Amino acid sequence: MPHAGAAFPPAGGNRAWLCFPGSLVVALSTCLFVAPTAAKAQFKELGPPPVTATVAREQVRTLLEKANAGNRQQTVAAISGLLAWYRDLIDEELIAAWKGNARANLPDTIESLADPHVAEAIVNSHGAGSGRPLSSQPTHRCSSI
Repeated sequence: MPHAGAAFPPAGGNRAWLCFPGSLVVALSTCLFVAPTAAKAQFKELGPPPVTATVAREQVRTLLEKANAGNRQQTVAAISGLLAWYRDLIDEELIAAWKGNARANLPDTIESLADPHVAEAIVNSHGAGSGRPLSSQPTHRCSSI
């Protein structure tokens, strides 16, 4: 005898019935009602940017120039506050800073802020400029069998 709940006949004319317990039907119904509401709550409207793009670029550039192990958390927090409005600008400044002379102070800061675009640009700039792999470990290639 089938469980209390919804029963659906399978395709293909088979006489077996697939039964869902009543609690599963209620759970699925609840998910269908709650999911759109939760998805809508994920997106908040941003207000205007706190500063202009020119000012943001100068702030990010200055923060990256002064970045060191002692102020990394403050630097990351300050730059993160601008990410919602200026992701592309910040990516450009991270890449430019990495290509500059103050590279030794940037790995921890960049690790916290970089996205795949920045990581790719850093790896490509390193390999192209030095002629050696980013890692000191030897690279191995697998041959197809």
